[in-house]
Amino acid sequence: MINIKGYTFLDDYLDSSSKVIDFGTNVGNFSSRVSSLFGCSIVGLEADPKFFHQIPVIGGVEVQNLAIAGSPGNIEISTGNDFCSSVRFF
Repeated sequence: MINIKGYTFLDDYLDSSSKVIDFGTNVGNFSSRVSSLFGCSIVGLEADPKFFHQIPVIGGVEVQNLAIAGSPGNIEISTGNDFCSSVRFF
């Protein structure tokens, strides 16, 4: 097991052929670290435009300004602080 940016997960199965999805990429710190450690390809999804626009170009990481939900629709983002946002679906 490995801890990256406060997240613990099994790393025995990650290598350069792995595909990782980072839901809630924030500013890309986790994706950047996983990419540098394992050389795998990552898709990062960040719903909040404020954070999405702060994500630097990271080799092997494709980022998209999207939210994940059970059905199509609009979201309302509450940006109460500088680190994370909350989302309400309607």
